[in-house]
Amino acid sequence: MDPESSAPSTSARSNFESLYKNNGRTSSELRKRREDETIRIRKEKREETQNKRRHIIFESDDEMDAEVGSGSEEYEAEVFDPKLIDDLSSFAAPDAESRVHKALVFYRHLIQTKDTAVNEILELGLTTIFIDIIGSVRSPQLIYESLHIISEILCLADGNELLSSNPTVFDLLLSLLTGGEPRIQEVAASAVSNLACDCSQYCIDRDIIDTIVTLYHRNDAGDELKASLIWIARSLCKKKLSEVNFENLMHMYPMLVEELCRELNSDKVLGDAAMALALLGDQTDERISRVAVAHRRIMPRMITLMRIDQAKECREAAMRYVSNLASGHDAQTALVCEYALGSLRDILADCIEAGVRRDACWAISNIAASGRERIEELMKAGIFLPIVYVLESGPFDLRREAAWAVFNATQYGTFKHIAYLCKLNVHVPLIDLLTTVEWNIAYICLRSIRRMIEMGESDLQQRNLHANRVKLKLEEEGFRDRLDYLQNSDNKEVSREAGNIWKLFFEDDDDDDLNL
Repeated sequence: MDPESSAPSTSARSNFESLYKNNGRTSSELRKRREDETIRIRKEKREETQNKRRHIIFESDDEMDAEVGSGSEEYEAEVFDPKLIDDLSSFAAPDAESRVHKALVFYRHLIQTKDTAVNEILELGLTTIFIDIIGSVRSPQLIYESLHIISEILCLADGNELLSSNPTVFDLLLSLLTGGEPRIQEVAASAVSNLACDCSQYCIDRDIIDTIVTLYHRNDAGDELKASLIWIARSLCKKKLSEVNFENLMHMYPMLVEELCRELNSDKVLGDAAMALALLGDQTDERISRVAVAHRRIMPRMITLMRIDQAKECREAAMRYVSNLASGHDAQTALVCEYALGSLRDILADCIEAGVRRDACWAISNIAASGRERIEELMKAGIFLPIVYVLESGPFDLRREAAWAVFNATQYGTFKHIAYLCKLNVHVPLIDLLTTVEWNIAYICLRSIRRMIEMGESDLQQRNLHANRVKLKLEEEGFRDRLDYLQNSDNKEVSREAGNIWKLFFEDDDDDDLNL
């Protein structure tokens, strides 16, 4: 069998079958990997925190200082101060507006400056008073201040806890979102989005998607309201989606694309729209395909957002969208190759965010898993030079993903491709990674090195050389010692592979040394 055309052995495939997609339609698609589960969980937890946002306001700072004092000693009153609670509870009295307003401003400031304030407010049940004020009074200012406090509580605490003690809060927030004055709508949207971060299924079950789409297409919907709606949409998309939820959320697809492609949108809106699209296509090939329908509009915009001079949240979201696309069917992988190879190279070379670079490595490893044509495109784009640099000097999470990219390139590329990698001295960081405690990474490094030795053997025979030059380079870097150590590994796959490499390529050398 021609070694150039030989695929990875059956045992090599089976060892990693669980890490590859299992629903692809071609052999190359079956080789692609979904995101590592531990990384996915870390991302999900991080996004739950990051997507919650405090609604910061500045216009009432002078008013707050005037009413409650600007010195720190003025804010020493406790959450459970009886006078403050009495002032709040008197909101229905005819002459109470001034007292209630002062108490609300104080509580808002206390939440912003005291770490334990929210927990104390929840324990005392004061949220019920704030919600009653929102639902009962006519003063826009009191509604605004109470709503702002609720938004802050939802940002800093679990929304499920607030819902359990105040089950009417969602309907109340939704009514203000659809019918309040602009500044109240904005804070209501902030509160709803923070609630959706914790209770997305609850919100979806109560038809919030139809509300969002209807509001977005209203003639009087301004830029601020649309920005808030995109934020809510992003919060709803963040959880692992059932098929029913995915279909419901896809009703927002046109508005997400529209906001992504608006030139004058803020970084926050662009990042929210891009991340919502990325999360919609985060699970299956079919969903990736559905989310890529408008690729002629989406991809140029995502490539722009991936640039180093763009905001971090935009770059992270765009990179995640593109890396998801690379894990899809060959048609989606082709889109990444058409639009994004230069951007992937630039991110690996110049980007400082480890998460973005990790997603870039993940995308490249899945492109390389698509076969020789894609590997050729990667090499022509100059992508493997920064891959090797990451493999040499990056943090372990990055080196792991870069190792997968090299593994796929060596397993599914030609000897010409492998020779190119050898010229970049990729063997040096691969040997270094053989000492890792993650046996699957040690294994793929061994498999990559084995293919390099096989390429060297082919070169030896075709050019009638005196020695396998790849073996000589490996020995200079101490590969024999590592190989000897790994043959006694506790991991059976690693020890077996190390043993096979020794028997195939190094055992005869030892016999020759003994004869001498």
